[in-house]
Amino acid sequence: MSTLLAQQVPSLIDDADYRWLQHYCTRLVHDAEVGADITQETLVEAWRNRHKLTDPQGRRAWLATIAGHVYHRWLRTLQHEAQHSARLQDPDAVLEQALSPDDFVHDLERDELAGLLDRALTLLPGDLRQALIAHYVEELPQQEIADRLGITQGTLAVRLHRGRLRLQRILATDLHDEAAIFGLDLAAAPSWQETRMWCFHCGQQRLRVRFHREVNQLLVHCPTCGPLIDHQTEVIAGARSYRAALERIISWVDAYYTPAIAEGAARCLGCGRLAPVRQGDVGTSPFIANTLPTVHLECTCRAISTCVTPLQALGSPTGQAFRKAHPRLRLAAQTSLDVGGIDAIRLTMASVTDAARLHISIARDTYRVLAVQAE
Repeated sequence: MSTLLAQQVPSLIDDADYRWLQHYCTRLVHDAEVGADITQETLVEAWRNRHKLTDPQGRRAWLATIAGHVYHRWLRTLQHEAQHSARLQDPDAVLEQALSPDDFVHDLERDELAGLLDRALTLLPGDLRQALIAHYVEELPQQEIADRLGITQGTLAVRLHRGRLRLQRILATDLHDEAAIFGLDLAAAPSWQETRMWCFHCGQQRLRVRFHREVNQLLVHCPTCGPLIDHQTEVIAGARSYRAALERIISWVDAYYTPAIAEGAARCLGCGRLAPVRQGDVGTSPFIANTLPTVHLECTCRAISTCVTPLQALGSPTGQAFRKAHPRLRLAAQTSLDVGGIDAIRLTMASVTDAARLHISIARDTYRVLAVQAE
């Protein structure tokens, strides 16, 4: 590290981070001298914006993002100089040599994409990152990768699938600006649509949805009640409509959370590790957190999943049959009762168009669904 920068950024990065950054920048440009210049400029930018580093554990990903911006500026300058030089000489000959899509620009774009992929990979959980690098970067046979990681080929296939989905989401969110440069505008989410489905809480408003197929995300909102569902996992991958995606989510909630609540833990959808089930919300869903019994999983990989128990009950066989017969529901009552000696909460979903009722009994201590009864 240069003496000047060593004096300026002693608390920002250590020697190991500096060596990593220098190697990273050199890989971007395939030139040690230019890579050193980009490294120095990246450190200057990092020092100026050090107040924006809120998570020291994500220092390298943060530095890589800054290096990417510096690299893009360098590319623009390089291309501008090439164009300027072409105007001073034979425009056709120089531009053909310097800006040929099969030569100069193609190589730069490929390197930029490689740099973007590197930054995206640093934001993945370690097990997913290792699988993707071994498969797509090192191009190793799957059996060799599985042996190296100590897993089966089936588990490897799952990790590769999850890794691709997580990588896609990162490019659509954290690295959206950089991805958009290459036309990878994955976060160009569709607009909100009003549906013919009724809010299952108030029964008075049509639901509004935004279904983002590219990143497997479904948002469901009621104009009166607020946000109801924010789901983004491979559970809805391949769904062709928001209704199909919503039905998948409702069915999945019952299949996933019923045993999870009974056992106290479930496999994280992000990394596959066991994560504990806890009561309450984690602050991501202000509507459900304040009005209905809620449980959540918060994994060490930072993936979060939240479930309101009425949604779980609506996904049960009894709940699905009731919704099919009575598509317009509302939450009519929330009372206390005793179910076989268990202190319970009773939620009553009422049909808006007739006298039908769906009673959901939930254990107060665990939020386990004890019974779903239609009348």
